[in-house]
Amino acid sequence: MNKIYILILVIVFAAFTSCVRDPSKDDIITNNTIPYTATTVNLTDSLGTNIILRKEATANIIVTVNMSAGISLKTAKMERKIDANAPEIVIYSDRMDTVKDFKPVDVFNDLISTPLNEGSLVTYTFTVTDSRLVVASASITYTVKRGNEILISNDIELAGQLNTTLNKNFLGLVNNFQTYSNGGSGNAGVNSYYIDFVYYFDPIDLNVLASPNNVLFENSYWNNEVLTWSRQNDTKFKVTTIDAVQFDKIKNLSKVDDSFYTIDFLNGTTDKITNFSINDVFAFKNVYGKVGLLKINQIATDEFGSMKIQIICQK
Repeated sequence: MNKIYILILVIVFAAFTSCVRDPSKDDIITNNTIPYTATTVNLTDSLGTNIILRKEATANIIVTVNMSAGISLKTAKMERKIDANAPEIVIYSDRMDTVKDFKPVDVFNDLISTPLNEGSLVTYTFTVTDSRLVVASASITYTVKRGNEILISNDIELAGQLNTTLNKNFLGLVNNFQTYSNGGSGNAGVNSYYIDFVYYFDPIDLNVLASPNNVLFENSYWNNEVLTWSRQNDTKFKVTTIDAVQFDKIKNLSKVDDSFYTIDFLNGTTDKITNFSINDVFAFKNVYGKVGLLKINQIATDEFGSMKIQIICQK
């Protein structure tokens, strides 16, 4: 009797368990209180151009990660690949443990130290792993272009060394073509890193525009001043075929450096220009690699006078 009773229980239990199937993946997701949607990643350029300017060498990428509520990121990695070179990891984190620690939309700013060539392709790939160990990634590609915009000055007046009315003897391209003054109360010494041009009047060479390094080397006017500077920049000048009319067209119409950025400064340069006349145009390249043109608008007749120039140069 006992054996029959036990056999009946075994049969009933077997019949019950056969009606209950193993839970599938669909059951797990469906039975969760919060539905799971696969994590996705999207990358877009913040300016909408997908262009990196060679001089600035900066990419600004909007990173968007869409996750279901309650899902967190475990890892995140940003890679940069330039042309056919091997990818370089620029961001990696394996400590992203909660949703609140991550901004679903963020802007990634990348300043590229590797020298870039015009026409190069720079590809970024962002890869994440979420708390369900699902991997998602997205890529964006930029084209490197040469920025050809220029800076344009108004008339810049520089004083001869005996002109006590206008204490402006030195000039730099930065800070909107800032001029600087000499002497103990002047501001040239503390700004020597920014000074590209020195002006003085000479009895033989007449009006002279020189690099600070030339003034020091030739022991000319302002030598005692320049000697006290912590830096003497080496600006190079060159005679150019661009005339005053073409200069004005660049300044007023095209406003790009296409006609002068390729000027060769490896040959035929000088570190000072002398005895120039009104409407003369010269090319120059400063120690930081900026190329530009200057046009003479006024000349002095002695060291008590002043000269005026206009400058257009690369940004």
